[in-house]
Amino acid sequence: MGCPYGHQTMVSIRYLGGRRRSEFNLTSLYKKELTQVRLQKVNGEELKRQASDDSYNNIEHLPFLGRIDESPFLRGWSHIVVAYTKTGKTELVTRVASEWGQLGVGVLYISEEHQGIWRERMSRIKEPVGHIDVVFALGGNP
Repeated sequence: MGCPYGHQTMVSIRYLGGRRRSEFNLTSLYKKELTQVRLQKVNGEELKRQASDDSYNNIEHLPFLGRIDESPFLRGWSHIVVAYTKTGKTELVTRVASEWGQLGVGVLYISEEHQGIWRERMSRIKEPVGHIDVVFALGGNP
């Protein structure tokens, strides 16, 4: 079963059904060969060769503050934005993500803020925001 947000998910979580057996715990298998823990090993020269081959370069930058070439946001990747409190992280990302709807990009935003704060925030955005889904990670009222 795939994630309903497809390749456009910003944050995705996979649950292994509560199993605690060691074959599901990759950190306990660090001494085994890489192939036994399902990690891929690629030589640096091979990565360098692939970088010059256009068939491998399918990374798409999403617009950020009117710029695409220097944008830190990539379509289909998860992103974590970190800064000091009250610096405008959520406000900035919400505004930028609201513009991504015009490109057909769906956004899943996992927030620690209360639903009432998000109602207020979304009411101030003029663009359609139907492509943004918010998960309230703390789950309760303040």
